[in-house]
Amino acid sequence: MARILIYLINSLVVLFISGIFSENINVDINAPEVIPAGEKVLIQVTINKNNLDGFARFQQIIPAGLKATKFQTSNAEFEFKDNRLRFIWLKLPKDQKEIKVSYFLEADERLKGNFDLGGSFIFVSDNSRNTIQSKIKNIFIKPSPNVARSIDIKDFRDFIDISKPKDEVVCIRQKPYLDENKSNYVVNLLVYKKDKEKFAKIEEILPKNFSAFAEQTKDPIFSFKSPVAKYIWMNLPKEPYFVVSYKIPNTENQNPQIKGEFSYVEDGITHVIEIIERDDIDLTRKDMAYWQSIIKSSSDLIAKAKRSTRKTEPYKEQPVETDQSFNTELTPILDPVKGIYYRVQIAAGHHPVNIKKYFKKYKLKHEVKSEQHEGWIKYSIGAFIVYKDARDYRNFIWNTTTIDDAFVAAYNNGIRITVQEAIMVANQKWYK
Repeated sequence: MARILIYLINSLVVLFISGIFSENINVDINAPEVIPAGEKVLIQVTINKNNLDGFARFQQIIPAGLKATKFQTSNAEFEFKDNRLRFIWLKLPKDQKEIKVSYFLEADERLKGNFDLGGSFIFVSDNSRNTIQSKIKNIFIKPSPNVARSIDIKDFRDFIDISKPKDEVVCIRQKPYLDENKSNYVVNLLVYKKDKEKFAKIEEILPKNFSAFAEQTKDPIFSFKSPVAKYIWMNLPKEPYFVVSYKIPNTENQNPQIKGEFSYVEDGITHVIEIIERDDIDLTRKDMAYWQSIIKSSSDLIAKAKRSTRKTEPYKEQPVETDQSFNTELTPILDPVKGIYYRVQIAAGHHPVNIKKYFKKYKLKHEVKSEQHEGWIKYSIGAFIVYKDARDYRNFIWNTTTIDDAFVAAYNNGIRITVQEAIMVANQKWYK
């Protein structure tokens, strides 16, 4: 009997507190009754918080096919992910009893039908978690006249959109063709990079005995080392669609068969996408709408394109066995290590030297090591995880020794790569 009485008292207390909160704290959603498909509208949320000043959040479940973008946050952190919208306050504004937040809600052009829009205001008061629900708004999505077949919003989550690739990043090659003089094959590549901003690369593998060159070399950086033609971006163009081109000298009298990949770095992960090829497009047309139509009409090829991800391993020293045919007493050999790292090359020659004696006069802080690379014995110093540290040490050598041609060399798992590639893969900043 006593337990029942205690339970009833606690229940009444909870109801009493909830009643107080519901009287003094409320949430109102101001939204239009109709949203035209393909357009966006402003949604405003007014929260009467009374004297609350601690942690709180307002959240909504947004149906699939709708996209929310922030407009007014009132010092809240805005988040929209996995169809969940949140405004989060670590501490509510103390001097305001009423706060307003707003966002744009955009309906996919293919949508139609009705959906409910409600919300929850969750806050902490007296060390207890409380929730106030808003009134439900029913909104109608008006079908777009530009779409032949609209999809009901209730079915949109299960709808498979084959017009877009999964990660929405695509690279399409126009089949190489001969220029007017028939002296070079022209290779045009269309990239749809969506909202990616930094560190991207195109690698095209050419057949044996072919070479490549590009007339534009500043941005992006172009290089060719048989059999790979390569473009590297530190910063991608602002436009979501763009075209790059290079040429292949017509020395073999045959159309080159090319395999390529487009890759970009995001959150420390390198995403690799197979480049697809079409022979029925003309990428010399500088027409954004035409480029968009190419992406949409390539859905089947895009779906079949190979995609993969890889994570760059952190720098870590590892002892390895050296090649005993090389005189390690005279020339300490550079040990291959895992991950991206940088060294400063200070000399190169065709014959090994006694490193301790030869470089003693420079009074270098780090041990000089050697490696055999492209027919040369190359001597380098240091091991830097961050490019800027290697750059600074190169400048130090320039300023404190007579070695005025030192430069930064980059490695990935012990193999030399370009500095631009290393910076891209390691997601680091470029410094001159």
